[in-house]
Amino acid sequence: IRMLSEPVVDIFHVLSKTLAVLSLDLLRNDEIDEAVDLLQRIEGELSKRKISPENLEEPMEAISDFLSDVDFLERIPELFLQANESSADRLVWVVRFVGEPGVEQLLKALGDEEQMSRRKKLIQVLISVGQTAVEPLTTSLMDPRWFLVRNAVLILGEIGDPAVVYALL
Repeated sequence: IRMLSEPVVDIFHVLSKTLAVLSLDLLRNDEIDEAVDLLQRIEGELSKRKISPENLEEPMEAISDFLSDVDFLERIPELFLQANESSADRLVWVVRFVGEPGVEQLLKALGDEEQMSRRKKLIQVLISVGQTAVEPLTTSLMDPRWFLVRNAVLILGEIGDPAVVYALL
């Protein structure tokens, strides 16, 4: 039985790598929803089947480089502000994938944004990002802009990580 399952795993590895490369092409063509949808499906199948992503290192590194590029990171807040609900969910995945640099761009936009409705959307996004946002939010508690500190406290409260209590004291 094991011999029968090994070719299936090999085929799955080849397909996963091909789809990851396709995701990178989609990202480069600014088709973010489609790219993230593919990446989430790959991630879900790998997890469900308990298959290691060993052959995905190269395309995932290229995807990480693309998403971590300053030009893309600077676009993240505006992408969220223009996104519908399903696109916003996919962008949350992107921010979690790139980590703190993505959160920092959202915080920068939150501190600079003058329109209340747009600030509210950024706040909701940061809450959705969750644990990935905690460290940059904690750092922003030292910001001289009172409104950014207030919003960071609100977001941290919604995320609900008890470890940040000491940062608030």
